[in-house]
Amino acid sequence: MLNSDEQLHLQEILEWESTYFTKDNQSIFKGWKENETLQRFIKNTEQIKIPSKYLEQLEALMIQLQSMVQNERSEQVIWDKILRYAKVFNPDIHSINEMKKLTIDQQRFLSEQFMAKQRLIAVGQGSVTGLGGLLTISLDLPLLAAIQLRTIQQLALIHGYDLKNPIEQVIALKLFYLTTLPKPYQLESWQHLFAELEFQNEEHVFYDGQEHVFDQAWMGQLMKQMGKNIIIRFLRKRWIQGVPLFGVAIGAGVNYQLTKQVTEMAERFYQKRILLSKLHNNV
Repeated sequence: MLNSDEQLHLQEILEWESTYFTKDNQSIFKGWKENETLQRFIKNTEQIKIPSKYLEQLEALMIQLQSMVQNERSEQVIWDKILRYAKVFNPDIHSINEMKKLTIDQQRFLSEQFMAKQRLIAVGQGSVTGLGGLLTISLDLPLLAAIQLRTIQQLALIHGYDLKNPIEQVIALKLFYLTTLPKPYQLESWQHLFAELEFQNEEHVFYDGQEHVFDQAWMGQLMKQMGKNIIIRFLRKRWIQGVPLFGVAIGAGVNYQLTKQVTEMAERFYQKRILLSKLHNNV
């Protein structure tokens, strides 16, 4: 059962759900949203039907990227840092699962410490992309995806979920998909993921939910990132004191907003997951 503080946190999350999925927080710059050429490009590309075999290849690439991000040495370094912070609140914590002993406020504090760095990394990567070089633009999408996967990895560890568990790897990948979806599709996917978790026993070796992760809806976000890169390339010639400031500003701004969106949704997801588990006496 939940104590009074946990009940308040769950109510807060439910109120967040009722407002977050209905407001438009996708626009970073007014001009970005009002740019008719860009919006026409995004709308037209969203209508393109991608053959299922290419979506399967995209999913395979994302799984490989996730595997690279979650390599054993990298995860151990991150876990060691998280553990040092966690022991300040509870010296008896020694394993990832024991992170669930922390209160939501304590987990939120840890999240703020680590997510500030992730946002800074995303801004830096976007700024470099904003310089407009062909190499940096071509690497933008995989690097940005890696940053978001690392963000979710850290939040999972902070909330006591071990991504060495194959089930948690699938859930993390589905969460990456959910948090990077275009806004109109997020609520349905959010509800669907929690519905899947209701039937998922964490002791199972295999995931019992929907097999495939990526679909046509996710391509909308991909097109927006491609649109960002097209604008950056176009603005490359607009230099101010030797620096393409417009391109840098757009690259940094879009990456910051996406990382903020991923961070907020992923943190709320793991918070709600813990609270629902406690509510049903599973923790």
